[in-house]
Amino acid sequence: MIKSVLPFMRKRRAGHIINVNSMGGYITLPGIGYYCGSKFALEAISETLGKEVKDFGIRVSAIAPGQFRTDWSGRSMIRTERTISDYDKLMDPVRKARQETRSTDYD
Repeated sequence: MIKSVLPFMRKRRAGHIINVNSMGGYITLPGIGYYCGSKFALEAISETLGKEVKDFGIRVSAIAPGQFRTDWSGRSMIRTERTISDYDKLMDPVRKARQETRSTDYD
């Protein structure tokens, strides 16, 4: 999307790109390393792009709206059945919290 709109914003010398991020771009949690890594990357891309386009009158923001109710960790999440027992002490509380969250997700 950014690649599509940026030429028009540069031509106008104005614009504001808003990337929707999450707290996963600021903190990490066991079990969602790939998710957090992608959110950290979005934060870095937004920060870098902001510096690159500032002189064109274009602003870049990454917002993290906070937690809201979705099916993110519910039935739409594909989970592997595979577990490694060495991680059970760390992951069991995470699994329990996810299970409790799933019970309140949309049906």
